[in-house]
Amino acid sequence: MNVRRIVPDKMKSMLCLLFTFLLTMACSGDVDAGETAEVTLWVEQVFINNSSRDVNNVFAYELVSLDKGNPMPLGASGGTYSFKQAGTSSGSIPITFTNAGIYQYEMSANTLTYTNGYSYDPQAYKIMVFVKMTDGKLSAQIVVKTSSGDKSDSISFKNTYTPLASDPELMEDLPVQKTVSGSPSGPRDFTFTLTSRDTAAPMPKGSINGVKTVTIVGSGEAQFGTWAYTAEGTYYYDITEVSSSNTGYTYDQSVYTITDVVKDTDGRLVVTRTVTNEWNKLVGSFIFINKYNKRGNGGGGGGKGNVTSTTGTGATEAGIEDNILNDGSIIDGKDAQNDGSISVGGNVPKVGDDVRIEWYTKIFCLGAVSTAGCIIYLICYGCTKKRKKHDMAAGYE
Repeated sequence: MNVRRIVPDKMKSMLCLLFTFLLTMACSGDVDAGETAEVTLWVEQVFINNSSRDVNNVFAYELVSLDKGNPMPLGASGGTYSFKQAGTSSGSIPITFTNAGIYQYEMSANTLTYTNGYSYDPQAYKIMVFVKMTDGKLSAQIVVKTSSGDKSDSISFKNTYTPLASDPELMEDLPVQKTVSGSPSGPRDFTFTLTSRDTAAPMPKGSINGVKTVTIVGSGEAQFGTWAYTAEGTYYYDITEVSSSNTGYTYDQSVYTITDVVKDTDGRLVVTRTVTNEWNKLVGSFIFINKYNKRGNGGGGGGKGNVTSTTGTGATEAGIEDNILNDGSIIDGKDAQNDGSISVGGNVPKVGDDVRIEWYTKIFCLGAVSTAGCIIYLICYGCTKKRKKHDMAAGYE
């Protein structure tokens, strides 16, 4: 083999390698100095505030390079670009590329600054930028995928602020107090309802269509329970007794109202409760008094704070007697009305038993009779003494 043939073969091989290298460099995207491709990442933010108060609406995000040496926006540090957006808005992030290639990034929310009541979009977008050279010029294409790998037409985050629900354990749960006056032969069931004026309002456990029912046997008390609020507002509830056909009973027609004002306080809903009666007076419990009349028909209902038993229009004296209790006292302590009914006045106390009132009346009458007797005795005694004195004076004359 002569040397002349070997040298040209080595030169050919070297030329081929050089050509391949240049071709590879050309295909890799090397361009003339000053040639660039710029892309803009558009970021949309939607913020929903479920509160009446102003809250912080600024959220932080990060764009992280997944490959070392990737071009980054101005202001980036260590392969991470941090930025913020306020309210419902959109923002742009420009990035400049000088070489062809595939560049990968990831964008997500920075949740370290969030507090109670805030919820953020957990989406982490993967962003790929394809940069290629065409006719000596660079061009770029952006592909965005969600965390699940699906393609997305945009980079969008939805964040909300909703205060935490109110704490049911902090809610005041006033009792229903039931008193039965008279002398019934045995205890009866009495039913009470808590009714929301808005059927969509929160209710305690066991409610149906905005109504919660509790039952008390005879005299006693019960509670409706508590519940949680998830939205601000003013809520109204009414507490009443359900009239029944129990023979001999008259039912208390009182109506109590619960007014709950719910407001956001430092990220949690707080309830301010007011309880009033039908005269708009503040009360500390729901008091109901039913009267039992052994000989009466019962089953009726009085007005606010009243309990009424009616014997019928044009009732006779015998009809009025039907409203007399076993101890001989009249149910209401008043004269019969023209229509034959007997009613309790609005000033009657809503606690205790009428038997106590009758005893107080008897004691008062006994005291009045004793006092009148003493006065009559003193007058008679004085007159007698004066007459004797006069007679003695006449004898001396």
